[in-house]
Amino acid sequence: MAALNEFSNYVLLLLAHGGDVTARTRGNVSVLSFIVRRTPDVVPKFVQRLDRAVRLHDHEIGDVDCELKMDFRILVPNAERGESVLLLDLIDVGQRTILQHPLCETFLFLKWRRIRKFFLLSLLFHAVFVVLFSVYVIGVYPRNCDDAQPVRYMCQIPMATTVSGYALLALNTLLVSKEVFQLAHGWRAYVRHWENWLQLLIVASVFLCDVPSGRVSSWQHHIAALGIFLTWLELMMIVGRFPTFGLYVQMFTTVAVNFSKFLLAYCCLLFAFGLSFAVLFANYPPFGNVPLSLLKTVVMMSGELEFEDMFYNAKPSESIQFPYTAHFLFLMFVVLVTVILTNLLVGLAVSDIQGLQKSAGLDRLVRQAELVAHLESMLFSRLLRCLPAKLLAVCHRSALLLSSHRSCAIFIRPNDPRERRIPRYLVRRAYHLVAERRERGRRQREAGPGLGLGGLAGGGLCAHVASLPTEKQRHMHLFLGGSLNSRPGSRIDAE
Repeated sequence: MAALNEFSNYVLLLLAHGGDVTARTRGNVSVLSFIVRRTPDVVPKFVQRLDRAVRLHDHEIGDVDCELKMDFRILVPNAERGESVLLLDLIDVGQRTILQHPLCETFLFLKWRRIRKFFLLSLLFHAVFVVLFSVYVIGVYPRNCDDAQPVRYMCQIPMATTVSGYALLALNTLLVSKEVFQLAHGWRAYVRHWENWLQLLIVASVFLCDVPSGRVSSWQHHIAALGIFLTWLELMMIVGRFPTFGLYVQMFTTVAVNFSKFLLAYCCLLFAFGLSFAVLFANYPPFGNVPLSLLKTVVMMSGELEFEDMFYNAKPSESIQFPYTAHFLFLMFVVLVTVILTNLLVGLAVSDIQGLQKSAGLDRLVRQAELVAHLESMLFSRLLRCLPAKLLAVCHRSALLLSSHRSCAIFIRPNDPRERRIPRYLVRRAYHLVAERRERGRRQREAGPGLGLGGLAGGGLCAHVASLPTEKQRHMHLFLGGSLNSRPGSRIDAE
């Protein structure tokens, strides 16, 4: 309510007394979203609260035994919603740069170490699935044993391939159960991710092409080829979720998407040359019809021009019929498409990769936070209450970082070279954060006392209310429940 009415001071007051920024309305809009949109001046103050959560615990800042305390409780305002909800909300409201704060990045690093075992288990499941599918497809379909052909020696499927086929059906059934669980957990989020649709296509292709007898039809070869391609593609996307390899997979997907937009923008030029070549080289097999001509035009973009075969073919049936126009359009294709368009595509790819490398660290944190939040939401889903309570308790304890009061903070020794619990660059950043804050505090003390935000409490807050318009005074008085007793004769008492 305070953020909705643009009362920044009261938002700060509520945050200082444990306000939950991850709370949501019935329309699933978070409090943090209202704060960012209506009171953006609160965001720097929130970052300052994160700074104060990293503080000196023991000894002086330059001492060898100096110990820093990083308190993570500010990042988990409500443990019932999960430990990574705040990080996910920061991404959703466009404040992803806060993830680079030493407190947030350390929390995310430790949280990932707790929950990565479940991701590795999922990765192992998909890897076994891909291997079994590959073994079955290679063992059955290259033999080309159709139902119409008699039984031959080549059509005798090895026992290992048959066993892999049955095992593949069992794993595919488990994959169906997993997809049904994710759909029931949140169907809106499920249908928005294209990888879920990719997994559904993989499930359908396995059921259609996995025949234990090995006697397959010709249409199943098409399904098997597409299925094995999509399966390996899905495995690449799953590996890309791992923080170590995420940047490289993101480079590939970003360049692929931009290349698709690039082709869509210049498709008219490709259609122009494709249709022209279909008219001029009608006797040349690659340009025998319009679809083949368009496909050949796209292939020629890579440099496969075949100039001698097209213009100086020894076969009379494939000789050139319209020499001058054909030479001119072929030259135009070489200049406009092979030289200009292809180099433009290379420059676009290089530009995308350079941009991704500049934001590689932040993008890695965003992917890591989204993966951690997804795994956590699956583990704590209400649909898993049917499982044994002891098993769920073990899984929850192994996934939670703040499982007890003692684990709400981590104590690090920045000057100790044996400190290896978190990466050294995070230790240095936390140390510099505390050192700079102490230096600023020393300078402020030397400059003299100033007015702080603490004046909002007590009389300072009442004075601020008295300075507001009458309507806003009444609104804030009702919002705070009359807890701010104004002085006799003030405008609030008069109302």
